Amino acid sequence: MKFQVLFCAFAFIQLASGLDFEVTDPDKEDGPDTPAVQRIPDNFDLADKEFDIVNYHLITKRNELKRNCKRNHSNVVESITKEQLEKMWTSGAIGIHSPRALLRLMWWLNTIHHGIRGRVAHHDLNIEDFQISRSMEGKLCIEHIKNTAKRKLSVENDNDYTRNKGKCRAGMIATDGSERDPVRAFKVYLKHRPPGISSFYLTPKHKPKGDIWFNKVPMGKNSIGRIMREIKAVAGIN
Repeated sequence: MKFQVLFCAFAFIQLASGLDFEVTDPDKEDGPDTPAVQRIPDNFDLADKEFDIVNYHLITKRNELKRNCKRNHSNVVESITKEQLEKMWTSGAIGIHSPRALLRLMWWLNTIHHGIRGRVAHHDLNIEDFQISRSMEGKLCIEHIKNTAKRKLSVENDNDYTRNKGKCRAGMIATDGSERDPVRAFKVYLKHRPPGISSFYLTPKHKPKGDIWFNKVPMGKNSIGRIMREIKAVAGIN
């Protein structure tokens, strides 16, 4: 029985890879009527009764993974509805009122407006990868300019920003100046960052004193990867 189970598992792997193979049965003695080498037939079918044991264990393992919430494509991206986005704002999960909420908001804006995906891509961001400029309509906008010429960001004077000859590529354009204005949120984030730190995501202070809300310590990839789960937990989104 043990040999049959191992034989079935080995046959399954070999057939999945499209290889032809031969296997010797150690329980059978060599003789004129009993060949020592057995070849898998061409009409091999995993639905045959010989594979009931293997199929049973595969199904059992699959059901166990489902119970542990480890289904196929467990890391698939789920879309956020308008109602859920409103809960994110009203619950304080994102906003400019606290260091943690502001950090989550910057992650959300970079994901939505600049199309930055994955914790590694977010972790590799630097503050110099962004530029504040003006669109042809005169509105402030944020551009993601990674791997191009960079300039030092400043929030001192709005009139210092150059006017683009074309449309703002980023899509993060100033709106009404409220808390939900992405450009205002970006400028608030710049204001509360410590100077001289290149990494975009910094660890927030628990009880900040003064205008500096963040430590001079970059966030790790794992902490960045948990931001969306943290937002959903605070907002009460299942």
